[in-house]
Amino acid sequence: MVNDGRPEGFYSLKFGADSKVCQTLDGAMRRKHKVDARRSQDSNRDLLLGSEYSIKWVDLKDHLNLPVSRADIDLNNDGQAETVYRLASMLGGPYLYELAITDGYPAGESVLTKERKSEILGAPLDDPKWGGVQRNVVLIMPPRYIAGTSDTVETIVPALPAGMTLPLSLISDVVFVEGRHYVVLGPAYDLKAPPIELYVFETRALRDHSLVCSFEANLALQKP
Repeated sequence: MVNDGRPEGFYSLKFGADSKVCQTLDGAMRRKHKVDARRSQDSNRDLLLGSEYSIKWVDLKDHLNLPVSRADIDLNNDGQAETVYRLASMLGGPYLYELAITDGYPAGESVLTKERKSEILGAPLDDPKWGGVQRNVVLIMPPRYIAGTSDTVETIVPALPAGMTLPLSLISDVVFVEGRHYVVLGPAYDLKAPPIELYVFETRALRDHSLVCSFEANLALQKP
C-alpha cells in the first residue's frame, strides 16, 4: 500500500475549529495521494502529510546527510515573510522534525554545516520556564509544569480538546489554504503502528499556536 500511495478515504476530519479551512483540507486528505520515492527526502513523511495544499520546499542536506527543507513563507500570517527550515534528526528510528524561523540564508546554501544548523535553531532561551528550548524553534507541545513550581507553560491556546494529546515524536509539513499558512503535525513512528492522527495548527508566534483541525486515519498503512 505504501508503494501505491495513500489510498482514497484514508483520513477523516475529527475536529474542526474553522469550517472553511477544515472542509477544504478534509477533501484533500481524503483523496488518493501519490509520492515519488525517488524525489522525496522522506517518503513516509510525504505519504502521511502530503496534499495539493502542501507548500513547495527547497530540499537541502545537513552535515550528517539528514534531510533539510527550506521555504520563504509567512508562517505566522502577519504579512511578513520569513525563512522557515524543517530540520530532521534521528534517534534509532524514523526521522523526527522540527521547524525553525530565521531572517534569511546564505547565497548558494545547499549543505548545512553543524555551525549553520546551530545558528538556525538559535541559542537556548534565557527564561528557565522553557527548559533550554532553542530561540528560533517553532514549539508546539501540550502544557508542561515549570520545574520547581505548580505553574504550567502553554504553547497551544485554547487548550486541546479533552482526551486529545500530541505524539512525543513528530513529523511536519506546512500547507497554504484560503490565503493562510498552517503547520501540519503527525506521528513519527513505524507505519504498522496505529492509530495515525494529524493535527493542523495556526501559528501566531514561535510558541503560540491554536488547533484548527485534526484528522484520523480510517485505514492502516502496511509496509510491503
